[in-house]
Amino acid sequence: MVELNRRRVIAGIGLAAGTAAVAPLLGASAGAAAEAGDPDALLKAGRFDEAARGYEETLGKDPDNAHARARPRAF
Repeated sequence: MVELNRRRVIAGIGLAAGTAAVAPLLGASAGAAAEAGDPDALLKAGRFDEAARGYEETLGKDPDNAHARARPRAF
């Protein structure tokens, strides 16, 4: 049986409060990135045509961009 002591209870409450505070922010940033046209976020959101256009646009501006080059072309 787990012994409850003051330090363990306070640590648990702090962890729960921190998680509750951060969780909505993480979800919002991913959605905002997809809406802003971030190709990686669009790919994760299943918006493949838009993601492909974003990667092509990135390569048009920076042909040596290894990240955009490594993305799959035929999703």
